[in-house]
Amino acid sequence: MSVNVRNTNAWTKVMQQGTETFWRKEPKGWKIPGKGGLQKISKGYANISNYAQYSMWSMRDVLYMHLLKQKMDKQGIPMLQAAKQVELHMPSYRLPETVGSESALGYKITRHISRALQNPDWVIFARYKHGMVSSGINTAKDLTALLDPVLTRTGKVGSKVKDVLGYQDIALGRSKKQQALDGMDSGLALGTAMYMIYPMMDALFQVLFDSDEVRWRRAGINHVIEVGGHVFRGEKGMDSLRQVLMTINPALQLAFELMMNTNVYSGKNIVDYNDLLGDGDIGQFGSDVTEKVKSSIPQISNLMRAEDENEEASLRKWSTGQLDLKTDYGKGLGTKSRDK
Repeated sequence: MSVNVRNTNAWTKVMQQGTETFWRKEPKGWKIPGKGGLQKISKGYANISNYAQYSMWSMRDVLYMHLLKQKMDKQGIPMLQAAKQVELHMPSYRLPETVGSESALGYKITRHISRALQNPDWVIFARYKHGMVSSGINTAKDLTALLDPVLTRTGKVGSKVKDVLGYQDIALGRSKKQQALDGMDSGLALGTAMYMIYPMMDALFQVLFDSDEVRWRRAGINHVIEVGGHVFRGEKGMDSLRQVLMTINPALQLAFELMMNTNVYSGKNIVDYNDLLGDGDIGQFGSDVTEKVKSSIPQISNLMRAEDENEEASLRKWSTGQLDLKTDYGKGLGTKSRDK
């Protein structure tokens, strides 16, 4: 029923392109302390990432084959055409040859971006996140097929607009009417999830945990839309959107942040060098570094976030994390708005 979900040796080699350049080759005269250890840690995270994705890709294969057969039966189209249509909204095992706007950035740059994203020593979950964003973009492109009758009547200007919108590039044998219907179908599904299913689940979990602070984490492109809305309203910075779109290997990100002494999310300094070189407290310097290292390890950072307002471990907050629920950091559960 399902295709082979294990990565082949060839695919493993493709994902690891560029690793030698970053980790093992240093400019002449440079010596980065601790680089060997960070390399091992980075590879460890890459292996964990590959293993963690196994179950996700297994389920993806089951759903992929189900949808593939459904399209073949209902539309009477060959398997190859049906597969291309399915992959408009489901991530594939391989990233495309180029990632990004080739017309704006050129082939060479977009090819390098693709190769970097394929390397789990640098970026993890890239295939899933690329598929997630592509699905949202393809939904929007299908919806713009509604404009085709108007654009067709406007000559060269309409032709240029068509090229910019790109809905013709993903037609894959579908009529413009079918494209528009597919776009409305996908858009309606996203809207139903965002405005009906998620609010309903929020209310359910708030009752179960007796707290107004609990929200079910939005998944897929809905998460991107939600964070994008926060950024647009000025409630969050662009770093939040970057985190949603791309997950840097934690070991690599930690090395960069310690080297630059900057938290990439908050923009604040990690340590105060006066504590080390000046008249400050060297113990505080060590504590700051330790806290940063701990917060960079997902298993430990999850426990750190599972603290109540008194910074004590909270089983209930930890439980919400395992259910993929969000709570405001530092606010205890069991607090209704009427109690505030």
